[in-house]
Amino acid sequence: MKLPDRENWLHDLIKFAHSQIKKKHNFSLWNLNDKIHLAIIIDNHGKVKKEEDGTKTINDDAQKIKEALNNLGYCTLYFNSLSSRPINTLLEVLHQIDHSQLATFAFIFLCKGKTRHLYDCNSEIVEVDKIFGRLQNDQSPFAQLPKIYYFHIAHDQEPKEKLEVSSIPSKNSILLITSVIQENSSVVLDTVMNNLKQGASIQKCFAEIQEEFNRKNNTNMYIDSFTDKFVLPTPYKPFNSRAEKEYYKKQLELYRSMWHPIRSETISVISENKDKINLNLC
Repeated sequence: MKLPDRENWLHDLIKFAHSQIKKKHNFSLWNLNDKIHLAIIIDNHGKVKKEEDGTKTINDDAQKIKEALNNLGYCTLYFNSLSSRPINTLLEVLHQIDHSQLATFAFIFLCKGKTRHLYDCNSEIVEVDKIFGRLQNDQSPFAQLPKIYYFHIAHDQEPKEKLEVSSIPSKNSILLITSVIQENSSVVLDTVMNNLKQGASIQKCFAEIQEEFNRKNNTNMYIDSFTDKFVLPTPYKPFNSRAEKEYYKKQLELYRSMWHPIRSETISVISENKDKINLNLC
């Protein structure tokens, strides 16, 4: 009789015990949970940098945000200079992925504009209602996922109107909006990311940020729709090589499921505009 491989047997036992604890006691140790913490960054604020060798890298502000999220255990996808159509495509794609593999979701939107609204790369207003509508309605698979929203808006001059949103995120969500003049933008982003690195409770973190911004007269909005304390995730640390391979396999499957519809939409846009493209190449 062939004995089971010791490493695989131990992995299966711990995995089974962990699932039973979560199922019977509604409890989960985040650092033992191999579900994915997904974060999306839409950066319509900073430009992609081009190095001397021709390689492109994200700007310093976005890099700090990405590193902070990665250090918290998020799988972070970064998108730069998106117009309204790709943003809508991205929101639609989020409905097509396997949500059973997700533990939490973070949505970061950076932009600049004349008013206190979200803007796409063509300076067109992106309605916050549409973002919440896609990710928050009861028919959405995202409805039960804990969600973090952070919107950062920079302005060349302080807008006259107040910071307002016509709709707010529903249960299981938290929202922070910062609206600042351009020269203070990097400082504000640093403050937010430094607080995220230090605090275990997102509610405490965002509340402290709001207090600090109020003292400095920076415009911000903080809305907490969580019924319980939301603890920030910690990086998942696989306890053997098999668990590590399974975890990265899940990430790759998630990315693949998102990439196909985005690629299809890109091809459609190119096909619709092929005459303009050929004209520019002539």
